[in-house]
Amino acid sequence: RTPGYVCSYSGSSGINAEYGEHRDTCVATLEAVVSTQSTGVVSSTSEEEKTVGCTWQAKCTALVYLQVMCFANLFILRQYPEAVEKIKVLLFKCIESPQVEVRQEAGQTIGGLLRTRLFPDMAGIIGELKVLAKTPLPKGTKKGQTDIREIWIRHGAVKTLCDLVRAYPYTVPEWLPDVTVFLANFTRGNHMIANEVKKCMSDFKRTHLDSWHEEHKLKFTEEQLGLLQGLLVAPNYYA
Repeated sequence: RTPGYVCSYSGSSGINAEYGEHRDTCVATLEAVVSTQSTGVVSSTSEEEKTVGCTWQAKCTALVYLQVMCFANLFILRQYPEAVEKIKVLLFKCIESPQVEVRQEAGQTIGGLLRTRLFPDMAGIIGELKVLAKTPLPKGTKKGQTDIREIWIRHGAVKTLCDLVRAYPYTVPEWLPDVTVFLANFTRGNHMIANEVKKCMSDFKRTHLDSWHEEHKLKFTEEQLGLLQGLLVAPNYYA
């Protein structure tokens, strides 16, 4: 019960600086604890689930803890699919949060955990994220609007796909070309979402530049390369 209890105090008003330091130290210590029993891992993920009803600061702290806890218990977690499914459900709840900081932290967590192959069905998760990213917006939604649930869902899903691309800075897995082309559809429209994609594509260019023509470019089809030319990069980069 300790992780959820400590995380619940993140962002609480009236907490003095010394208490805050002790809280942060406690969370950092718990992150590195390796559970030796499956019940400990499942209990920890259950504690994180409770933070869905807490403050957004508590959710962010819990997500940071959850990611490192999963890394520390990776081999144990793989033996208990029910615990992994709990983690996935929790994270998908968080990418729909009305608070942008929670969505950002959840996206980074999913991206990092997918790279560890904790979730066996990466294709399925990418498919789910694509469906969420295409959530229809109400008529009359303005490009700068950020206060409706459909925008939160879209942004959370797109941000997570961007973080998944960033999780592979020097390689191009077989699924990545399709994801980058999919993200290209969001460079217009809502400003918050469009800026997320543009920054992702800028990071992609920077990290893949050195071996682009010799290696990475070969993973894309001519059609995909053509679609990527308009993403705020020099035209000859994808040529």
